[in-house]
Amino acid sequence: MEEWVANWLGQQRQMGKKCLEIKYIQGKPYVYHSTSVYDRETKKTRKVSRYLGRLTPDRGLLARGSSRPSQEERPMTALQRPRFRIRIR
Repeated sequence: MEEWVANWLGQQRQMGKKCLEIKYIQGKPYVYHSTSVYDRETKKTRKVSRYLGRLTPDRGLLARGSSRPSQEERPMTALQRPRFRIRIR
């Protein structure tokens, strides 16, 4: 685990947040809330994880559903440009 990820996780634990798990997928850290529930049919516990978001060194936790704006400015396409109508009377 990278040092900045371990520091972030330590800060969250100091603030009282529990059951956080870091999973690396394609080299990027993702944060999950992990707990277990008892399954009566199999008579065993089962791990349940809920995705919270992705960690970045500069912005911290990017919550689930949010998107990171691109670092470079892209020119607007024709569909993105605002349309102005000029009326001549």
